[in-house]
Amino acid sequence: MTSPACVVVAIPAHDEEEVIGACLATVLAAVRHARAEGEIAEARVAVVAHACADGTGSAARAALQGEDAIGIVVWDDASRTIADVRRGAVAAAMAEAACHAADTWVFNTDADSLVPPDWITGMLGTVRREGALAAAGMVEVWDWEAPEAARAEYARMVAAGI
Repeated sequence: MTSPACVVVAIPAHDEEEVIGACLATVLAAVRHARAEGEIAEARVAVVAHACADGTGSAARAALQGEDAIGIVVWDDASRTIADVRRGAVAAAMAEAACHAADTWVFNTDADSLVPPDWITGMLGTVRREGALAAAGMVEVWDWEAPEAARAEYARMVAAGI
Protein backbone atom coordinates (compact mmCIF):
# COMPACT_ATOMS: atom_id res chain seq x y z
CA MET A 1 0.00 0.00 0.00
CA THR A 2 1.28 3.42 -0.84
CA SER A 3 0.41 6.36 1.34
CA PRO A 4 -3.17 7.47 0.79
CA ALA A 5 -3.86 10.81 -0.76
CA CYS A 6 -6.77 11.43 1.60
CA VAL A 7 -8.20 10.46 4.97
CA VAL A 8 -11.81 11.13 5.90
CA VAL A 9 -12.85 11.06 9.56
CA ALA A 10 -16.55 10.69 10.32
CA ILE A 11 -17.84 11.63 13.77
CA PRO A 12 -21.53 11.28 14.62
CA ALA A 13 -22.60 13.34 17.63
CA HIS A 14 -25.87 13.51 19.55
CA ASP A 15 -26.13 16.02 22.41
CA GLU A 16 -22.39 15.87 23.07
CA GLU A 17 -21.60 19.56 23.45
CA GLU A 18 -19.52 18.89 26.57
CA VAL A 19 -17.18 16.33 24.97
CA ILE A 20 -16.95 17.12 21.25
CA GLY A 21 -14.13 19.63 21.74
CA ALA A 22 -11.86 17.09 23.44
CA CYS A 23 -12.67 14.49 20.80
CA LEU A 24 -11.83 16.87 17.97
CA ALA A 25 -8.61 17.99 19.65
CA THR A 26 -7.35 14.40 19.62
CA VAL A 27 -8.57 13.70 16.07
CA LEU A 28 -6.89 16.87 14.79
CA ALA A 29 -3.67 15.94 16.61
CA ALA A 30 -3.77 12.55 14.84
CA VAL A 31 -4.29 14.27 11.48
CA ARG A 32 -1.38 16.67 12.11
CA HIS A 33 0.82 13.72 13.14
CA ALA A 34 -0.07 11.77 9.98
CA ARG A 35 0.69 14.80 7.83
CA ALA A 36 4.02 15.38 9.59
CA GLU A 37 4.94 11.72 9.00
CA GLY A 38 4.06 12.04 5.31
CA GLU A 39 1.30 9.44 5.59
CA ILE A 40 -1.46 11.64 4.15
CA ALA A 41 -1.73 14.55 1.78
CA GLU A 42 -5.25 15.64 2.65
CA ALA A 43 -7.78 15.12 5.41
CA ARG A 44 -11.37 16.04 6.09
CA VAL A 45 -13.06 15.72 9.47
CA ALA A 46 -16.86 15.72 9.38
CA VAL A 47 -19.02 16.00 12.47
CA VAL A 48 -22.71 15.27 12.09
CA ALA A 49 -24.75 16.91 14.84
CA HIS A 50 -27.63 14.45 14.82
CA ALA A 51 -30.96 15.48 16.33
CA CYS A 52 -29.21 17.63 18.92
CA ALA A 53 -31.04 19.64 21.53
CA ASP A 54 -27.84 21.27 22.77
CA GLY A 55 -24.97 23.21 21.19
CA THR A 56 -23.03 20.22 19.85
CA GLY A 57 -22.82 21.59 16.31
CA SER A 58 -21.67 25.03 17.43
CA ALA A 59 -19.10 23.53 19.79
CA ALA A 60 -17.79 21.35 16.96
CA ARG A 61 -17.58 24.32 14.61
CA ALA A 62 -15.64 26.29 17.26
CA ALA A 63 -13.24 23.38 17.84
CA LEU A 64 -12.58 23.07 14.09
CA GLN A 65 -12.05 26.79 13.50
CA GLY A 66 -8.66 27.61 12.03
CA GLU A 67 -7.82 24.04 11.04
CA ASP A 68 -6.85 24.69 7.42
CA ALA A 69 -10.46 24.24 6.31
CA ILE A 70 -10.41 20.51 7.03
CA GLY A 71 -13.46 20.51 9.28
CA ILE A 72 -17.10 20.21 8.28
CA VAL A 73 -20.12 20.32 10.56
CA VAL A 74 -23.46 19.05 9.30
CA TRP A 75 -26.78 19.29 11.13
CA ASP A 76 -28.99 16.25 10.59
CA ASP A 77 -32.46 15.78 12.04
CA ALA A 78 -33.64 13.23 9.49
CA SER A 79 -31.40 10.16 9.81
CA ARG A 80 -32.94 7.22 11.65
CA THR A 81 -29.91 4.99 12.18
CA ILE A 82 -26.31 5.52 13.23
CA ALA A 83 -25.30 3.99 9.89
CA ASP A 84 -27.19 6.77 8.10
CA VAL A 85 -25.50 9.39 10.27
CA ARG A 86 -22.03 7.96 9.59
CA ARG A 87 -22.82 7.69 5.87
CA GLY A 88 -23.80 11.37 5.89
CA ALA A 89 -20.54 12.33 7.58
CA VAL A 90 -18.48 10.45 5.01
CA ALA A 91 -20.47 11.93 2.12
CA ALA A 92 -20.07 15.47 3.49
CA ALA A 93 -16.34 15.04 3.93
CA MET A 94 -15.87 13.50 0.48
CA ALA A 95 -17.87 16.30 -1.14
CA GLU A 96 -15.57 18.92 0.43
CA ALA A 97 -12.30 17.18 -0.29
CA ALA A 98 -10.37 16.56 -3.45
CA CYS A 99 -10.55 12.87 -2.64
CA HIS A 100 -11.16 9.90 -4.86
CA ALA A 101 -12.62 6.73 -3.41
CA ALA A 102 -9.69 4.65 -4.65
CA ASP A 103 -7.12 6.57 -2.61
CA THR A 104 -9.17 7.52 0.46
CA TRP A 105 -9.24 5.80 3.84
CA VAL A 106 -12.31 6.33 6.00
CA PHE A 107 -11.87 6.53 9.75
CA ASN A 108 -14.64 6.99 12.26
CA THR A 109 -14.93 7.53 15.95
CA ASP A 110 -17.59 8.71 18.35
CA ALA A 111 -17.93 12.20 19.77
CA ASP A 112 -17.37 10.93 23.30
CA SER A 113 -14.10 9.18 22.39
CA LEU A 114 -10.48 10.26 22.39
CA VAL A 115 -8.02 8.86 19.86
CA PRO A 116 -4.24 8.57 20.30
CA PRO A 117 -1.86 10.76 18.26
CA ASP A 118 -0.80 7.72 16.20
CA TRP A 119 -4.38 6.65 15.46
CA ILE A 120 -4.12 7.28 11.71
CA THR A 121 -0.46 6.38 11.24
CA GLY A 122 -0.86 3.24 13.34
CA MET A 123 -3.89 1.99 11.43
CA LEU A 124 -2.29 2.75 8.07
CA GLY A 125 0.91 1.02 9.22
CA THR A 126 -1.10 -2.09 10.10
CA VAL A 127 -2.80 -2.02 6.71
CA ARG A 128 0.56 -1.72 4.97
CA ARG A 129 2.19 -4.54 7.00
CA GLU A 130 -0.75 -6.90 6.52
CA GLY A 131 -1.57 -5.96 2.94
CA ALA A 132 -5.13 -5.40 4.12
CA LEU A 133 -7.93 -3.66 2.28
CA ALA A 134 -9.59 -2.60 5.54
CA ALA A 135 -8.76 -2.42 9.23
CA ALA A 136 -10.64 -1.89 12.46
CA GLY A 137 -9.40 -0.99 15.89
CA MET A 138 -10.86 -0.76 19.33
CA VAL A 139 -10.26 1.89 21.93
CA GLU A 140 -9.87 1.77 25.67
CA VAL A 141 -13.11 2.76 27.39
CA TRP A 142 -12.72 4.42 30.76
CA ASP A 143 -16.05 6.09 31.50
CA TRP A 144 -18.70 3.64 30.40
CA GLU A 145 -21.76 2.83 32.42
CA ALA A 146 -22.52 -0.74 31.43
CA PRO A 147 -23.29 -4.00 33.20
CA GLU A 148 -20.21 -5.75 34.57
CA ALA A 149 -20.70 -8.66 32.13
CA ALA A 150 -20.58 -6.27 29.15
CA ARG A 151 -17.47 -4.54 30.50
CA ALA A 152 -15.77 -7.91 31.05
CA GLU A 153 -16.59 -9.07 27.51
CA TYR A 154 -15.29 -5.82 26.05
CA ALA A 155 -12.06 -6.13 28.08
CA ARG A 156 -11.68 -9.72 26.85
CA MET A 157 -12.08 -8.62 23.22
CA VAL A 158 -9.53 -5.82 23.59
CA ALA A 159 -7.03 -8.15 25.28
CA ALA A 160 -7.51 -10.73 22.51
CA GLY A 161 -7.04 -8.10 19.81
CA ILE A 162 -10.44 -8.81 18.34
